[in-house]
Amino acid sequence: MMNSRIQTLLGEYRGILSQGTNDPQTTATELDRIQPLVTRVVNHVWPLVESYNNSTSTCNVSTLSPAAASYVGVIAYPLRFLHRVRLTPDRYEEVRTQLLTCFVYGLLTHLSLKTFPTRDRIERVDIEILWKDYFPKSLLPRRLLSTYDHDCNSLPSAIFDYYFRTCVEPLLRNGLGLSWWKLVRSRSYFLDLFFAGVLLGPMYDLKTRGPEQSIGGA
Repeated sequence: MMNSRIQTLLGEYRGILSQGTNDPQTTATELDRIQPLVTRVVNHVWPLVESYNNSTSTCNVSTLSPAAASYVGVIAYPLRFLHRVRLTPDRYEEVRTQLLTCFVYGLLTHLSLKTFPTRDRIERVDIEILWKDYFPKSLLPRRLLSTYDHDCNSLPSAIFDYYFRTCVEPLLRNGLGLSWWKLVRSRSYFLDLFFAGVLLGPMYDLKTRGPEQSIGGA
């Protein structure tokens, strides 16, 4: 059964592409062409996406897996940046939504900009194994993807910049009242989160070829 949340995110992401890139028509047209496969892939990895969102958005360490809990000081945005902010339930849900959106936009960026010959072999991808391999590497995504943005003609950074400027920064600045310094640090956090989503793409792709494939070593 197709996740309606995925369809909503795809529609919103297409809008980001149309407004935030130098060649919006080409990029958005390519997304339209491959959307059925992209939807299948994202639907398949959605349990992993939700697990990662739980890790980044938690205010309670006890809700995390043991692996995630050991890195909670690094990945949990509310615990790192919002411990002195009075978070209403509505504001918390807004933050949680943007953490999910940022991560998924990174994944969609990879699936839109890069092709892979066996990407449609989703039955080869065991989500539990992918999660165990992916999670430690997701903590240093920009190091593992050091040339990725350049190789993609800076489109990933353009997509992120537009998204952060129009969707995240207003929430953090006006909704939560974060200081200039926390906004700077938050931008770096969200950029890492975006590229963590990007990183999930090639790691998923390699799993469609067989269990021996990996990124960044064993």
